[in-house]
Amino acid sequence: MDLYQAVESSGEVIFLTDPEGIITYINPEFTRLYGYDAEEVVGKTTPRILKSGEMAPQYYDLFWEKLLRKEIVRGEWINRCKDGSLLFVDGSANPILDDFGNIVGFMTIQRDITGRKQVEEEIKQRNKELAAINAVAASVSQSLDLNQILTNALDEVLSLKILSERMYGMLFLLDEQQQTLRLVAQRGAPEGHPCLTGPVKVGECLCGQAAQQSRVIISQDSWEDHRHTRQWPDMYHHKDVCIPLKARGITLGILEVRLPKSYEINDKDVGLLKAVADQIGVAIENAQVRELRERAIIEERERIARELHDGLSQLLGYVNTKAIAARLLLSKRQTRAADQQLLQLEEATKELSVDVREAILGLKMAGQSSAGLAQNLNEFIAGFSHLSGLPVKLAISPEAAIVPLITETEYQLMRIVQEALNNVRKHASAKQAWVNVQISDNQLVINVIDDGIGLDPQILQANHEAHFGLKTMRERANSIGAEFTIESSIDHGSSIRVRLALSNGESQ
Repeated sequence: MDLYQAVESSGEVIFLTDPEGIITYINPEFTRLYGYDAEEVVGKTTPRILKSGEMAPQYYDLFWEKLLRKEIVRGEWINRCKDGSLLFVDGSANPILDDFGNIVGFMTIQRDITGRKQVEEEIKQRNKELAAINAVAASVSQSLDLNQILTNALDEVLSLKILSERMYGMLFLLDEQQQTLRLVAQRGAPEGHPCLTGPVKVGECLCGQAAQQSRVIISQDSWEDHRHTRQWPDMYHHKDVCIPLKARGITLGILEVRLPKSYEINDKDVGLLKAVADQIGVAIENAQVRELRERAIIEERERIARELHDGLSQLLGYVNTKAIAARLLLSKRQTRAADQQLLQLEEATKELSVDVREAILGLKMAGQSSAGLAQNLNEFIAGFSHLSGLPVKLAISPEAAIVPLITETEYQLMRIVQEALNNVRKHASAKQAWVNVQISDNQLVINVIDDGIGLDPQILQANHEAHFGLKTMRERANSIGAEFTIESSIDHGSSIRVRLALSNGESQ
């Protein structure tokens, strides 16, 4: 194969020019890549044909300076095809010299690297996203206070300047009950901005619509956008991007980013902001769950403390009365009667000991982190049986053992079982109790059964629930949307049942 055939069949673009840059020859690969036939380009100046406008004029000046110094120029170029599309190419431009060292033309060899550049750009964009997400994740982990978390997150997002040097923004939290957005953090809000003085209603202005529709809202020019109803004095042309802050598909707030009108927003920008917003949404959910958990723990400990205080007060009063009675009887040498009082005193102290230890166990369960309903039930029932002396058999179906529950739901179910078993120990005179947990008709069903003396249905109908702790259990079930029922009859024990409808949204 001679040189001409090698050039013609080369998989690289090869073209020749004269010393003035006028094209004198192109190979077939040139036509395939750029779309020009030889008749269309031969006799034309190279830059005019392929110039994309994407490269600075100074680059072409330096390019020709090097060539005219008889240097080989290697690099990457952005060229424009006949159809207007852009190509990234790399290669070299080589001076062609005669026997006397004079430049008689130039030969350029190019390879299409557009695909590689696209991959590199995607990797660069992904790294940019990961850097932003990691930075936001690091900032939100520095505090346990939700307002401070959001302030840190907004500062981090804006300091990254991921879209523009002139980025400003706001962070709002959604109040579901009031159907409003409360401003939590802002940077760069102009004086007189209405969001600084009052909450945004869901559906109002751009942020309100983003919350209502649970989707990204973009305004190319908020000064002219009729949807931007919250205006302020001296409002200027600008772009707004409003991104819902979500966790598990639920909108918790809005991230609003304000950009110069000249900035061109693309899909990659929106994707980056959504990735950052998702990270903030997870941080919001975690903070809210933590706050709910801490509040529930405090409330539960206060309730247990009240119950313990009331029970101890009554029992200690009873103990004191029995001790006084026994002392008086002994002073009168009525030893048989005194011994009876002391036996009753012994039983009371045993009862007091069990109550205290069960209260301690309850406090421990209130304070420990969620380890799953199955594991928590196993641990509690083992401790309860040991303390109370009442055998309790636990049966959990495989499906129920792995069902995911939100922390609050799991906690309230756990407390219902604890209170039901405490009720059995104190009032049922039972020899055995059972706790069964299963899935039925997409419901989590928990049964607490005993073989004790049972309750008269008339007592239940007469609303004496408070005496047996049933009212508290019912309220707990109602708080998580569960159904609470009790079946009982004299001498046939009792059965407490809780039914909780499961949904796809249940998760840890």
